[in-house]
Amino acid sequence: MSKVFGLIQLSRPVNGILGALSAILGALLTGGLGSFSGGNKVLLASMSVFLIISGANAINDFFDLEIDRVNRPLRPLPSGRVKKGEALLLSLFLFLLGIFFSAFINLGDFLIALFASSLLFLYSLHLKKKGLAGNLVVSLLSGLVFLFGGLSTLHSASQIFHSLHFLLFPFLFAFLFHLGREVIKDTEDMEGDAKENVTTLPLRYGKIAALRFSFIVFLLLIGITPLPYLFQFYNLFYLLVVLIGVDLFLLLLFLFLFRDPSPGRLNRAGLLLKVDMGVGLLALLLGRI
Repeated sequence: MSKVFGLIQLSRPVNGILGALSAILGALLTGGLGSFSGGNKVLLASMSVFLIISGANAINDFFDLEIDRVNRPLRPLPSGRVKKGEALLLSLFLFLLGIFFSAFINLGDFLIALFASSLLFLYSLHLKKKGLAGNLVVSLLSGLVFLFGGLSTLHSASQIFHSLHFLLFPFLFAFLFHLGREVIKDTEDMEGDAKENVTTLPLRYGKIAALRFSFIVFLLLIGITPLPYLFQFYNLFYLLVVLIGVDLFLLLLFLFLFRDPSPGRLNRAGLLLKVDMGVGLLALLLGRI
């Protein structure tokens, strides 16, 4: 039984659920759930995203075993509950199953799923050790989830053109949010990354400089969050939730971090940011009601 729980933990299903909800939200933002066939394709899209993200988490732990022995020794691989070969097989199975489901949606989503899976594997293998380049890849793929969900029920170029502006801002929000969060995670993981010669921003320029970079990214995010309301893409409910639940939260979080950027606080900040992703999704959903 511990083996099963270890494999589940390896895939980090909470991340997959957030990704699946983002794909569903992408479809909702484009009005793509108005038919039975549309609903089926959105279900396929959400399952595909969940599986691909789960596969990415497993392969990430496969390649990060030595780093996790220092940073996260209780995870399934460094703790010995799951073997490396089992993690690799699980990852490949999840990737292939996610791509398989995408083939029943449309060609565009199949190509996105194939591209994303390949890039996620390359990220874990090589790009993660390149610091900012790896952070940018994760952020790009996080934004693509909304496009993946939105495209799942669009059938023509004209439909895509008329719906694209509803997906552009969620893409930008996800990109910036994840970029800032990834740098905070790198700051937390400095000790293990240093032993594996990973060239992250905090290791190259220092912890405070990395946190300042992350803060600037989040300030840019805060600056663009009112735009969908001002352009009348989203309603007042969106604006209220995003100003209080996302923008104000981010400002308070950095007051919390700059006072004491200890590993414990950085870890709590990462967890709080994951919760705040859900608040951001809620804001987008309310904005189209």
